Amino acid sequence: MRIIVTDFGAKPDGVSFSTEAIQKAIDTCFENGCGVVVIPAGIYLSRPIRLKSNVTLYLERRRCCNQSNQQY
Repeated sequence: MRIIVTDFGAKPDGVSFSTEAIQKAIDTCFENGCGVVVIPAGIYLSRPIRLKSNVTLYLERRRCCNQSNQQY
């Protein structure tokens, strides 16, 4: 299974937080037994996410994931 985070609502705009979309993609992969979660090119903002067993996180070229601990 190959899941693309933008299909779950992640936005590569460098402004919007994509934490929930990235986590939902990871969880969906895990629930299906295994797979690859793809983060396409772009700038994604995210708070901490939880990776799960048998799920691979694949970061395409020309992408940037920025983590923020700020509370909004």
